[in-house]
Amino acid sequence: MSITKGMVVTDLDGTLLKRDRTISETDIETLNLLKEKSIIRVIATGRNIKKIEAVIRDISLFDYFIFSSGAGIMNCKSRKIELALNIPKDNVNSLMHFFIKKGVAFFLFHAIPQNHLFWYYKTGKINSEYNSYCEHNKGCMENLPDIKFTDKDNCQFLVIFRTADEFFKLKDEIENNFDDFQIIRASSPYGTDYIWMEVFNKKVSKGNAARYLCNHLDIDSRNTIGIGNDYNDLALLDFTSHSYITDNCPNELKGQYESAPANDENAFSFCISKNIN
Repeated sequence: MSITKGMVVTDLDGTLLKRDRTISETDIETLNLLKEKSIIRVIATGRNIKKIEAVIRDISLFDYFIFSSGAGIMNCKSRKIELALNIPKDNVNSLMHFFIKKGVAFFLFHAIPQNHLFWYYKTGKINSEYNSYCEHNKGCMENLPDIKFTDKDNCQFLVIFRTADEFFKLKDEIENNFDDFQIIRASSPYGTDYIWMEVFNKKVSKGNAARYLCNHLDIDSRNTIGIGNDYNDLALLDFTSHSYITDNCPNELKGQYESAPANDENAFSFCISKNIN
């Protein structure tokens, strides 16, 4: 099978990036091959722009970044933000007060494009992963203002759980009380067993962002390849026509899509070779 006038969308951590957070020389060659064939190259990640640029030194390898799990899209050539889906301030305040009333510790990220900055709210129920996140992001965080109110839109909430049961319990409570949010599950980027809950504008997902790009660039969705490794990639893999999940994904996701090698074994190049001559 050979895809022309197409688009390849790959997750970053655990998919395109190896465990040492570099891109293999084989995969760099494949990215350059895609450019020669005028196939659009897209990263779709939970990272914000600042955190993408911390690991991607050569932005010219890509045409677009889908960042913050689909809340934003950046054109890599122009550096222009082409899509920004923040949570309206009224919805932010409603969910913030819901979390505070329930004693839920959370992080609240500023609006795109400043969503590398965030407020934190601590309770007596914080866990070691919450503390680790604070430690890794010292220069980007401030305590939630005493007024417990924002007059601006925000990008997302982040809540960290010890167990999947805690995640699903709060997810059900949010969905039973609100209609305005997209709740996305992600595995810990620190390699622990903690479960991350990202709460966004209800239109946010990697799949919706990929659909937006197809419409914007006049690309037939049948000519799309998606590659991922985690729960927050599922909406993307459900959208793309040729969808792969790497061998280092959680066990419960294996078999749901076409299989690819692990991220340390040139998974990206393997998937491309299956579809593009």
